[in-house]
Amino acid sequence: MRTITKLQTLLVLFLTTAMVCFMGCKDDDDDVPTPDGGGTVATYAISGTVMDASNNPMAGVSVALSGAQSLSATTGSDGTYSFDLKSTPGSYKIAFKSEGYADRSYDVDVKKIESGVGQYVVNAVMVKGTTPDTPKEYKKAKYNLSVSIEDVVGKAISTSSLSVVVKYGDKEIAKENKPNFKVSDVTPGIYDVVATASGYTKAVAKVVVSAVPDQEKKEGEGDTFDVEYPAIIVMNVAPSIPVDPDDPSKPTDPSDPSDPSKPTDPSDPSDPSKPTDPSKATYIVSGIITDLSTGADIKTAEVTLMLGSEELFISKNESEFSFNIASSKVTEDAQFILSVKAAGYTSYSRTIIFKVGQSMNYVFPITLNPIGTGGNTEIDFSKYGVQVPEKEAEKVADEIKNAINAGGTEEVKVSGVTYVDENNVEQKVDVVIPANVLDNYKGADNEVQAPVIKVLNQSDAEKLTESIGVIESTTADGIKEKDEVSLVAESGKPVVIVMPASSNQTLVIERDMSAEALQSNNVTSDAGAVASVSRVYKGEPSGTVFSPALKISFDAPKDLVSSTQPMALLYATTGIDNKEIMKIDPTADPVYINGTGAEMSVAHFSKFAAGFELALAETEDISTDTTIVEKVVDYCSDGKAGNIPVVVTTTNAYVGENLQDLVGKSNVDGQVAKNAVYNRISNRLQADGYQIGTQTSLTTSVPTEADRTVASMSLKKTYTTNTYVFKFMTKGKKVEEIQVVAKKLIKIEGTPVYKQSHGHGHGDGNNAGGGIIIPD
Repeated sequence: MRTITKLQTLLVLFLTTAMVCFMGCKDDDDDVPTPDGGGTVATYAISGTVMDASNNPMAGVSVALSGAQSLSATTGSDGTYSFDLKSTPGSYKIAFKSEGYADRSYDVDVKKIESGVGQYVVNAVMVKGTTPDTPKEYKKAKYNLSVSIEDVVGKAISTSSLSVVVKYGDKEIAKENKPNFKVSDVTPGIYDVVATASGYTKAVAKVVVSAVPDQEKKEGEGDTFDVEYPAIIVMNVAPSIPVDPDDPSKPTDPSDPSDPSKPTDPSDPSDPSKPTDPSKATYIVSGIITDLSTGADIKTAEVTLMLGSEELFISKNESEFSFNIASSKVTEDAQFILSVKAAGYTSYSRTIIFKVGQSMNYVFPITLNPIGTGGNTEIDFSKYGVQVPEKEAEKVADEIKNAINAGGTEEVKVSGVTYVDENNVEQKVDVVIPANVLDNYKGADNEVQAPVIKVLNQSDAEKLTESIGVIESTTADGIKEKDEVSLVAESGKPVVIVMPASSNQTLVIERDMSAEALQSNNVTSDAGAVASVSRVYKGEPSGTVFSPALKISFDAPKDLVSSTQPMALLYATTGIDNKEIMKIDPTADPVYINGTGAEMSVAHFSKFAAGFELALAETEDISTDTTIVEKVVDYCSDGKAGNIPVVVTTTNAYVGENLQDLVGKSNVDGQVAKNAVYNRISNRLQADGYQIGTQTSLTTSVPTEADRTVASMSLKKTYTTNTYVFKFMTKGKKVEEIQVVAKKLIKIEGTPVYKQSHGHGHGDGNNAGGGIIIPD
C-alpha cells in the first residue's frame, strides 16, 4: 500500500449540476469508481426581435451575421430571427438592413462555456432614414498584463529557480521563469500571480484588470488599442537564510522551496502544509495610476484606504502607492475600501477582503478616464425685472416659516403678492416655493428672512435668455457639446423668480461632468452615489425658484435616441451616512426626448440631473448554507498536519424573476427604452460583481490534523443578496420602479469530519483507501 504524504488535491464543488471530488490516500486495491464521461457539448445561439420606432414588429428585415462564422436570416412576420451557432463561440457582428430605414449593427462576444446552451438575445429598433455615408467606428481595448518580479530594493530577481504562474480563476494562462514578461490579450478580471524562487518567500498577488470603454476610431487607425496593466510583484528574502554580505538582496541558500522534492525550511511561510501565524502574515495594497487615453502617470491623484469610517492610509500627488496593513486590522469580516480621485478624471473605488493569516499583495494597475470639461454660464440677474417690495416679501417669509414649523413637507403658495411694474402700474402675482427647497430660506439663526422676488415681463425674459446663452462643454473624446438655456414667459403672464435673502444675484448654471462620470459609469458600488443620468448641473444660488420653469435643451443619450420613454428630473439630496444621492422629483415635469434632442424643465436650483434613479437597497441580506459532503474520498496525513485546497465554482443568479422579464413587462415605453434600461441595470450589476450567468470561483484551504483520515467535509457557503431599484417616470408623470434581486457567493469555509474506523482493516484510519464521487 502506498500513502500520499504531500497533498496535491483539489476539491471542486459545482453549485449546479456539478460533482464534488476529493483525491487523497488510495489503496492498491484500485477500487475507486470513475465518474461517467457524460456531459453535453456546449452550443450557442443568437436570437432577437426587430421593431420600428413605434414598437411594432418588422418583417422582412435582412439580418447578416459575420465574425467567427457567417450566416444570414430574414425576420418573420413577428419580427423575430435566430442563428444556430452550433459549437462555435467567438466575436460576431450582427447587421440589420431594411429599405427606408437606417442600418443597425451590434457586436456580440459569445463566451465559451463548458456545457449547455449559451443563448444571446440581440434586439434592434429600426429608425426611418438613411445610413450616414461615414458612420462612426469604434476600436476596442486590447488588454496586456506586464509582470515584473523584484526584490525589496527594486532589482529584478534573476535566479534560475524563479517560477511565476499567472492564473485566471482556476485556469493557468502563463508560466515563466524570467522576472519580466507580458501576457497579451487578457480579458478584464482578477488574476492571481504566484512567484517562487530559491531563498525567497512565496509571493502571491491579485492583479485587477479593469474594463475600459471603446474609443472612436480615426482614419488610418486599427480596430484595437492597447491598454497596459503593469504588475510589480515584490519578493522578500526567506527568513533564517544567510545572505551574501556583499549583496544583502541576494540569498545564498541553494535549497529551492519551490521544488516539492526538497524539504522546505521549517520557518518558511510559503509551505502550504503548515498553518500560518496570522500575526506574521503581510497584507499589502499597491498600484500605479495612469491616464487611460495617454498612458501617462497621473501625479495629481489622491488615494485613500478606509476600514469602515477609519482612514488607514492616504497618498496625495503621487502616481504610485503602496500600503502595508497591520495584521491586527485584518479580521474575517474586515472590508477595506480603496478610493482614487484626481481632478478631471473619473473616480475609482473597490472593496478588498483579505484572508486572515494568508500573506497577500493586491496590485491595482488603475487607469482613470478623463471626464472632459463641463462648461457654465452666468448672468447678473439684478439687471432684469422689478423687485417685489420687502413688505410683500415678508408675507412670503411668514408662510415659509409656518410651512417649515409644520414639517416642511408641503409647498408654499402665496396668492396676490403686490408689486409695481415697469409702467408704474400695480400688479399682483402668485409666488410658489416647492417643499424641497424650503430649508434654503432659513438663515444662520434658523429664522426666515424676506426673500428676493423679481418679476420679469416677456421682454425682460427674452433679454435674460439671450444673456444666458449656452453651456459649452468638451467631452473626454474632445467632442464639443452645447446645452441651450431659456426662460420663456407664458402668454399674458410674467416670469417670477425667487431667491433666498442676501443671495448673490448672479445666476450660475454649471455642467458637472465629474458627477456624470461617477453616477453613470458605475465606478463605485457605493449606495450613496448611484443613478443612471446623462446630464448633471449645479445651479446657484441654491434654492432659487423659477415660475414658469427654466428650460435646458441638450443632446439625447445615445441609447435613448428616438425613444418615446421620457427621462425624469432628479435632485441631489442627503442619504445614508450623509452621502449625496440623486432622487426623482415626482412633482417635476418629465424630461421629454424628441428624436436626437431632449429638454428638461427646472423649477428650482441646486444640483439636478436628467435620467433615471438606480439605487442599491439600504440593506443587504447575508445568508449561509452548510453542505455535508459525506464519504467523498478519504484523505490521510502521515505524521503531520496538512491542508486541503478547496475551489467552489459558482454562477451568480437572480433571485426571483430575471432582469429581461422584469424590464419586458414593465411600463417602460417602447423597445428602444427597454433595451436601454436593461443595459443600464445589467451594467450596474456587473460593476458590483454580479456577473449573472458568468462562472466565478472562490478558494480556501482547509487545515487537517496529523495522523487523521478525513471521511467527509462540512462546507459552509456565505452569500450576499442585494436588491436594486430602478425608478423611472412615465409620460403620465407617474413614478414607477423595477426591482431586481441578485445573489452571489462571497465566502467559503470548510471543516473536516474525521473517520474513526473503516472497513479495509488498516487500523484507525490513518491510511484508509477508497474514493467515491458523488453529486453535490
